[in-house]
Amino acid sequence: MLTWSSGTQTNSIGGIALGSTAARRSAAKRPRSTARDDSIPILLFIGAPGSGKGTQARQLAGRQQQVHIELGEQLRSEMKHRSPLGRRITHYVEAGVLVPRALVRAEIAAVLHRKKRTIAANGAILDGYPRNLAQAKDLLRLLREADLHNPLVVVNLRGPDRLFVARLLGRGRSDDTPAVVRRRLQLFHKATAPMLRFLRSRLPVIDVGADAPVPVVAASIQTGLDDYLRHGGELPGIPSASAS
Repeated sequence: MLTWSSGTQTNSIGGIALGSTAARRSAAKRPRSTARDDSIPILLFIGAPGSGKGTQARQLAGRQQQVHIELGEQLRSEMKHRSPLGRRITHYVEAGVLVPRALVRAEIAAVLHRKKRTIAANGAILDGYPRNLAQAKDLLRLLREADLHNPLVVVNLRGPDRLFVARLLGRGRSDDTPAVVRRRLQLFHKATAPMLRFLRSRLPVIDVGADAPVPVVAASIQTGLDDYLRHGGELPGIPSASAS
């Protein structure tokens, strides 16, 4: 059963955490969103490789008719259409290095502006972005620059690494060796831990156990969102990335 937590800790799978008491008091002092009261939130899906994050994000976006922004797919689309941005991305991909933060930020900014009207009306699901603290701060700035005032809610899929390792190795990909998979998970935790602390101090977080069957996880996410709405969606407007 999901509970509305009064602090950062929650014992129930899928429980919603609003951050610390101090953070909530700080949030209460910030100006509230100028969006209409029934505005649909933008959901930030976070989860380790093997958590089923992509599956859950796609299914929920389909059910709710929300914009699904999957970073990897967006970058591949730019490359396929050989746009100016896509050609720059291709250079880094072919060199086998990470796409620079500035190019990722430019891609997200372009998507937000291109789909602004739909996002404002129906909300959106961001899948695979942000991935680290710097990108989380970039996102808050980009939403402000796009003049999007939808409330933000984090959906955090979590579980034991041994589960994610087993799932990834079960896919049978030649490049998914145990050592490679464990390294990917280590890098994920290193990047997301400070990002989650940053987000928890500012936004509601729905923590969902990813170790259940897909329909059960989906039901937990939906229950968490319903719980959030039943409590009036008590969110401040999009906070400043530099807010303490």
